[in-house]
Amino acid sequence: MAVSDKERRCFILKVRLTYGLLGVDPQKARDRLTLERKVERAFFVAGKALMELRDRRTWGS
Repeated sequence: MAVSDKERRCFILKVRLTYGLLGVDPQKARDRLTLERKVERAFFVAGKALMELRDRRTWGS
């Protein structure tokens, strides 16, 4: 998945805010946000798959 310029800027801003407000090591902040994004994407993909199963009425078959 390609990351848009807007997403990249938002990610950088989150890292800077996390580092500045919480006094967290910047690398740790980047790592945490990267992992959180992976989890968010995984839930999104799982949700789409569940909706497709529901729409095809194959859930529980």
